[in-house]
Amino acid sequence: QGRDRKLNACCRLDWRSRGICCRDAGVLLRENLKTLRHTILRVGEDAVFEKVWTKSSRSPIAYGYGRIYFENYRCCYTSLQARPRLLYELPKRARSEKIEDVLICTCPLVKAHLHEAPDESSLLALTADNWLYRLCQDTGGQLQRVCLSAQHKFRSVDATPSYACFYCMFPQGN
Repeated sequence: QGRDRKLNACCRLDWRSRGICCRDAGVLLRENLKTLRHTILRVGEDAVFEKVWTKSSRSPIAYGYGRIYFENYRCCYTSLQARPRLLYELPKRARSEKIEDVLICTCPLVKAHLHEAPDESSLLALTADNWLYRLCQDTGGQLQRVCLSAQHKFRSVDATPSYACFYCMFPQGN
């Protein structure tokens, strides 16, 4: 009787907040998806979904601030409409110039005590040849670029939680 009864999303969230949930990762994932379905879609188990758009990528697909990034941030689509729309596609680069890591920066860089720059969101892109590019998040246009080092190979770009400091990291031993 208890297992067959359908719970609404409020009950599911209440149980979860009180720690009444399964310890099995698969069951927990299934319950989370049921909660999401009931909360957002408000449909039953017999819901039918319609495919509206597909896109594939050889590299991991990233999402942030209403944008979907493909091909190592080279292609950007907006996800704010019913069907994603291409915002920009950067030209293909040589393997030595490919983007290694990206940090989406939504705070104005002037307030972060960096170079005087327009107050727009941007991508800080680290390339394989140790260049750090600041790209416009809406157009993909280059705003600034800096060569980091010819001696060290940087692998990732990150920021402190307050965005007071940006830093690039390289593996130990370099």
